[in-house]
Amino acid sequence: MARTKASVRQRVVAKTESAEGTLAIRKKHRKRPGTKALQEIRRLQKDTKELVPKAAMRRCVKEIAQGVCEQFHLDGVRFEKSAMQAIHTAVEDYLTEIMALTVKYSIHAKRVTLMSNDLRMAMETINAIYKCDSM
Repeated sequence: MARTKASVRQRVVAKTESAEGTLAIRKKHRKRPGTKALQEIRRLQKDTKELVPKAAMRRCVKEIAQGVCEQFHLDGVRFEKSAMQAIHTAVEDYLTEIMALTVKYSIHAKRVTLMSNDLRMAMETINAIYKCDSM
């Protein structure tokens, strides 16, 4: 009887030595596709820490503020710690909202993969909502 792929796959395992001294063949544990991603999603949903590093966010905010100051011929701008924290929270909330809407659009299109047009449509929707709220 010839070997099939399944029987070959079953034999590709880690060999361990048992207590009696004989070699025992043990299958290598393998998780199904997507299990690791779901575990990571659950871990991140439980966590309350920021997703964007503080130093990177501070640099980005200062760079934008510097550009605005140069545009209006102002001296440098300084930020309080509480102001930076508020900006950080608002930016992460905005990004999370956009990504959640992007996932909903891709699921609506019966896809698992996020595409750029999903992101574009989510951003247009969010921006339209924020424009209506400010009026």
